[in-house]
Amino acid sequence: MFILNMRNTDHGTFISVCDKDLLGKTFEHEDSILDISGDFYNGKEECIENIIAELNRCFTAIIIGNNIIDKLLKKEIIQKSHIALIADQRYAMLFSM
Repeated sequence: MFILNMRNTDHGTFISVCDKDLLGKTFEHEDSILDISGDFYNGKEECIENIIAELNRCFTAIIIGNNIIDKLLKKEIIQKSHIALIADQRYAMLFSM
């Protein structure tokens, strides 16, 4: 399962999603910090189908975690070129134009 948090903005819906087991953790590598805590990521548990539906409607999304990244790559929602790495965790950002 995954954790989905959605916020409405003037530009559309902003989504943060992460692997459930990453919630509350922090990853560091050199000068980069990936902090998956607090209200920014805390939301509802969702299955991959519901997350994909929301990603298709959102304006911007931040996606963190090896499991969610793998599933979204297989579904062709994101591409390898969208992915970055901090410590051992992959993450991606999506923007709707």
